[in-house]
Amino acid sequence: MFTFEQPGVYVFADSRNPAKLMIVSVMKQSEKCPPNSKFSPLTYAALLKVGAYREPVLLPPDWTFFFLNMALFIGLIALSVICVSCIARRDWRQTIIPAIIYQSKQYDNVERDDPQDVKAIVSINTDSSSFMFRA
Repeated sequence: MFTFEQPGVYVFADSRNPAKLMIVSVMKQSEKCPPNSKFSPLTYAALLKVGAYREPVLLPPDWTFFFLNMALFIGLIALSVICVSCIARRDWRQTIIPAIIYQSKQYDNVERDDPQDVKAIVSINTDSSSFMFRA
């Protein structure tokens, strides 16, 4: 046996047979049950007597929330398109080629084989006579 502590309307149904339905209405201590309503048929009038009525399930749409979400979604798509177009249009080639400073500092430490060619540098470990220089 079960004792209901909280007042309210409780609905019990059989999952295999939805036609088997029992509605129990627990009243507050200050309230009394309507007369002749211990076991009533499941009619609309009997349900209203014990305070069991259906609330509307379909609620009107929240248009502010809907349009705000739509605007945010469209803004996110527009931002994504802008980012992709900026990445696609960007010239990824290197426009300024940095000077290789460490090499030019070491030019003085390496013997130059051809004094007329400024960039003619031969490694210390190689034989300079085996190289052919362009004139």
